[in-house]
Amino acid sequence: MQILQVQPRGYAPCVTILTDCQTAIQSICKPRLQSGQYILQQIWHTAKQLQTQGRNVTLQWAPGHEGLKGNKLAHQCARRATNKEATKLFDKLQVGKFTCLIDKALPNKHMMQVYNSLSYEETRILAQLRTGHTPLKEHLARIGVEELAACECGTLRESIKHFLFHCPKWRVERQNLQQTMEDRWGDLAYALGGWSGRTNRETGKPVDGPKKRWKPNMQVIKAVIQYVRATKRFQPRVQIEQEAEDMLDNIEVVGEN
Repeated sequence: MQILQVQPRGYAPCVTILTDCQTAIQSICKPRLQSGQYILQQIWHTAKQLQTQGRNVTLQWAPGHEGLKGNKLAHQCARRATNKEATKLFDKLQVGKFTCLIDKALPNKHMMQVYNSLSYEETRILAQLRTGHTPLKEHLARIGVEELAACECGTLRESIKHFLFHCPKWRVERQNLQQTMEDRWGDLAYALGGWSGRTNRETGKPVDGPKKRWKPNMQVIKAVIQYVRATKRFQPRVQIEQEAEDMLDNIEVVGEN
């Protein structure tokens, strides 16, 4: 679905995604407290963005090991994604570039622990910030929902960095965030739990420490989420189940039984 987002309007207006995993379909339709909520959030959010582009998505169950074209290839890709070559494949993706830029420790598992420790609403906010798929004008203009990317304050682009650190409209709301980040204020990667890869000019060592040992600062992440809530700019929903119900109007599920 992310690949479709970067395609021109009119390309593939109706898309059917086949899966032989009934558990995955059930999780998307009826989310509970299972791990990986951030993945479900991203599926719904991406589908919602596709709808604004005039594309309808159908999620359909297909029997496994029945000789269906593409099924074997999908399994091979899934296995490759979990082996030692995952890093190389991840780096070559044309989608998710924003996430790669702010978190060079991916595809390590540090964010899985973060997302699974957050509430539904908190997960939704952080996932949008880390993927760049936000209700901010820069993203909405990029996908054709808004004509201009300009912020209401007059800045040419209402980017995530502008919204978090610079927009004068939210000076009061960001005071706690600025105090929490201290000398890392303005560091977008650090604010969103990413390993920046930057090095200290004096020591030549990574400012965030070794990549394999990287652990996001949960206090900072919580402060970011608190700030977003205070601005009401993202208008997050309290219950993830409600968003799932809304998304089911846009994602047709067939062949589940």
